[in-house]
Amino acid sequence: MTIVDRFTLESLFKSPGYAQQCTSVFGATRTHPFGEGRYIHAISILSGLSKPRLEAVAAHEFAHAWLNENLAPSRKAALAREALEGFCELIAYDLMQERSYEVEKSSIKENPYTAGQLHAFVAAESLNGFNAVLDWVKAGEAAKLDADDPDGVRAVREAELAKTSAASDSGGLPVYYSHVASARCQTS
Repeated sequence: MTIVDRFTLESLFKSPGYAQQCTSVFGATRTHPFGEGRYIHAISILSGLSKPRLEAVAAHEFAHAWLNENLAPSRKAALAREALEGFCELIAYDLMQERSYEVEKSSIKENPYTAGQLHAFVAAESLNGFNAVLDWVKAGEAAKLDADDPDGVRAVREAELAKTSAASDSGGLPVYYSHVASARCQTS
């Protein structure tokens, strides 16, 4: 993990064909798989953040590292970008709740960045528990959760769930650049 300035962080997203969706980026994760289920994660976090924001951004980015190691490539490709980001924001939100950081928790909830997926994840977790959410992320039948149907988190492919630990070997997959898969950001 590296603390970086805004210029360095924003330069991570300057690649051909990439349209930045955040007006203010706080963190980024790049995962480099190198076979046999082993990875190197490079997490960059913006300098000068308050302690609660730093903790929330770190939790979000560590969640991306976890996703990059634990999702089968087919599941990662099938999940909607906002669902990936919604799950990572759920991790940050839960940490803020545990630490009683109400201002940061409100900031996470009010941010439209996940297009409603954070609210769907929070509702699903509240009704079904975190493990059900985790199972859905690994092997859910849908690309994203429906906030009006928190029980939809129970729709998982059991066979896929059983083999998720073996499916994390990415072989020769390219580096995952994470705003498509990561970046804790705030939209205006």
